[in-house]
Amino acid sequence: MLNLDKCAVFRYWEDYGADLWQYSYHTSRYQHLNESSDQDAATYYQDLIPANVLEQFTWRRSRNANVSLAIMGLLGAPSPDESGVAGTAPLDALFVTEDDSASFGFNVDEADRLRANIATLGLDQDAVRV
Repeated sequence: MLNLDKCAVFRYWEDYGADLWQYSYHTSRYQHLNESSDQDAATYYQDLIPANVLEQFTWRRSRNANVSLAIMGLLGAPSPDESGVAGTAPLDALFVTEDDSASFGFNVDEADRLRANIATLGLDQDAVRV
């Protein structure tokens, strides 16, 4: 299993984890349902989170999603052997887990983008699971 942060405990999560979760949830929900109450809630929680914490949180989420997309691109792509001749794909399968099972949130939106990428790349749905 790949853990980009090597089990690091983010100091901000203890103080702002609940607010970050609410911000993520309501931002995503607003983007899907366009309900003003979600926009108001997202703004409320955003205002509770220091800008540097929110920046670090969203940067980390973006980085992790981009790494998942890059790894997904390795499936089915032949890698050259020592002589430079195309060989077999470097990965046989990829399983990406979600942070939680809420209906909305940055993690849900990221998973949707990853699932769409599976179809775009024409990957085997049994070999790539999100």
